[in-house]
Amino acid sequence: MPKREIGYIVVIVILLVVIAVMFLQNVVITGSQQQALDKLTAVYELISEADVEVLSVEEVSGVYKVLLRLKGTMGDTLEEVYVTKDGSLITAKIIDTEDYKTRLEDQKAFAECLKGKNLLVFGQSNEPNTIQQLQILGSFSYKIYVDCVGAQLEACQQLGIEQIPSVVYDGKIYTGVKNIDWFESLTGCEF
Repeated sequence: MPKREIGYIVVIVILLVVIAVMFLQNVVITGSQQQALDKLTAVYELISEADVEVLSVEEVSGVYKVLLRLKGTMGDTLEEVYVTKDGSLITAKIIDTEDYKTRLEDQKAFAECLKGKNLLVFGQSNEPNTIQQLQILGSFSYKIYVDCVGAQLEACQQLGIEQIPSVVYDGKIYTGVKNIDWFESLTGCEF
């Protein structure tokens, strides 16, 4: 074989090795990226109770900048978030995704238990004590909340709601801001 042909073969082999290495690096990055995106979408599906679509991913300063579309009943919304490459932390705030997801699941289960027991919280969304009560109950408090404004104000008054926030459970009205322990002892639901 002439030297020239051997040189071509060597160049082709080197190019194939370089292409193979680049491909394998891309596969590893894509695999870890997908794992991070899976964790991120699981958290956002739980938060929004909607389908989540990843619109774009860009690596920025060692983390992924992700544009999400949340497909909710009130229409689509866009969220820009950052997630670490292993998917363990997300921002706008620094959040441990596993811990945050667990807390959200606990809040959701608690709210659904209260809803299943026909417990309702009555208030006004612009009133500080109502806001405090809803924050105590967590992200899924809307499942048991009745906003006593507008047309609902008269309905709340007809139910005997004279002070907000008020909790109605088992035909009784309890006024004032209540803590989680109070809800647990009243209903048997556990947080």
